[in-house]
Amino acid sequence: NGSESERIEAAKKLSLYYQSESIDSLRMVGETLFFYGIDNHYQPAIEFGKITLAEFYVMNGRINDGIVMAKATLPPLQERGDMALLSSVCKIIASGYRKLEDGNSSMLWAKKAIAYNKDNKESQDKTEGIISLAEAYLLQNKENFQNQ
Repeated sequence: NGSESERIEAAKKLSLYYQSESIDSLRMVGETLFFYGIDNHYQPAIEFGKITLAEFYVMNGRINDGIVMAKATLPPLQERGDMALLSSVCKIIASGYRKLEDGNSSMLWAKKAIAYNKDNKESQDKTEGIISLAEAYLLQNKENFQNQ
């Protein structure tokens, strides 16, 4: 319950909690927020619902679905200039490509996540996204080593 912005903030907190506690609840949060956004014609709720569902899909093996869903949220976020969510979406995409063992794509999206975070004036942690970059770098070197 609450206003539209309060619902999104609550969904953000719940999604962080459910990532480690109850992954199926993460899907429920994403679906609930997505359908709330559709019913009330509130675009940010639709977008954050999609982002939450994309993260759920990447974490549960529907990796390609998660990547496609996450990429679909990028244009409206870029229009609004929401650097924090752009960085988060890029990290989800990088994670998906890492799970698909595509080091080059994972590296590209991890670098985008870092770039968006640098442009985020509200971010306290300017190193956010570096873990994704490190994972992509390790995967890329693993691929190069196997090809030799």
